[in-house]
Amino acid sequence: MRSVRKPPEAPHAWGLKDIRALLDLLIEREITEFEMEKDGFRVRVRRGGVPEIAPAATVVPLAAAPTPTITHPPAAARGTT
Repeated sequence: MRSVRKPPEAPHAWGLKDIRALLDLLIEREITEFEMEKDGFRVRVRRGGVPEIAPAATVVPLAAAPTPTITHPPAAARGTT
């Protein structure tokens, strides 16, 4: 019978519950920055701080397009009286 080799066990993979628990702890303790690396897994959380504000866009109003004017020739020029 042939033996089956098992791959080496991967380090503990973080699930959604683990990440939520970490975030809850960081919020509870009012920690604004956290970084950890273990067995090839790295997590970094940074919250709060000063948001970067982009410069306001300059709005240049466009000139209104001229309204076309329809002119009718005088009645005498049309040949009607």
